[in-house]
Amino acid sequence: MIFAKDASDIFILINDRSIMNRLAWFKYREVAKKLNALWFHFLRQAKWDHEMRYNSDKNLYATVPNKWWKDIKEWTLKSILRQSNIDVNSFLSA
Repeated sequence: MIFAKDASDIFILINDRSIMNRLAWFKYREVAKKLNALWFHFLRQAKWDHEMRYNSDKNLYATVPNKWWKDIKEWTLKSILRQSNIDVNSFLSA
């Protein structure tokens, strides 16, 4: 069920869903390479199997799960991009 006020809200919901499909099936190594290309370098090991990445130019941190044997879920990757203030298109083109 879609809750929207008008047609533009429905377009935003559909557009967000298509973005989510483009963020599917990324492995940890692919995400780490793309974050390195966007100047988010390894800072330190975090709790359990996570790591902290840091961009000194923007003074931003991102926590990335270091589960090399699993795919990173779409909503986890979207949360990483939100933390690091990276839009989806620049992440995918990196």
